[in-house]
Amino acid sequence: MARWTELEIDIPPIETGGGWGLKLDLVNPWAWQDSVFSPDECDEIIEMGERQNLIRGGTFDQRRDNYRDSFVTFLYPSIVTEWVFRRIAATAQMFTDRYFGFDLTGIQEGIQFTRYNAPGEHYHEHVDASYGTATRKLSLVVQLSDPADYEGGSLELLHLAEPTVMSSKRGTALAFPSYTLHRVTPVTSGTRYSLVVWVTGPPFR
Repeated sequence: MARWTELEIDIPPIETGGGWGLKLDLVNPWAWQDSVFSPDECDEIIEMGERQNLIRGGTFDQRRDNYRDSFVTFLYPSIVTEWVFRRIAATAQMFTDRYFGFDLTGIQEGIQFTRYNAPGEHYHEHVDASYGTATRKLSLVVQLSDPADYEGGSLELLHLAEPTVMSSKRGTALAFPSYTLHRVTPVTSGTRYSLVVWVTGPPFR
């Protein structure tokens, strides 16, 4: 029996950008939108979050001491928070329509309100997609603090050889696929507030 390499079959080359026999669909590594929330709205959200009982943020692997050092609470849909959810949902839809093309269904886990205090609160390298949760596909981070109010606390994506430092402009929404490795560097002075949202959808195929 002839091996396939010995058969006289004319197989045209396939342009795949380095893959063999597969078409590679490129997904944007990240995107941003300025002024999703105004400074006054950011202040209102911070006040809303601080009125709740913040607890120390955990990780799926609780054995990793000091891997995550911050305080969090969750906002859920209500008369008070409806405007926040509507703004976030519209922003997530814009991101996926323009940049990511993900099949999204909604926000199933609430909106995480996060506070990083000096000296040194941080979140080491991690991804948001994980086992035991809904299929997180798109992560959104909204910068609530004025960058003049704190130092350090940079959100960095680790998808390249060197970290990509995200904008700290107040009210900006940043988006990236939830499987992207990222971190928040230690806050060295002041306090950094943010919202974190995981938008879910059917499993990737």
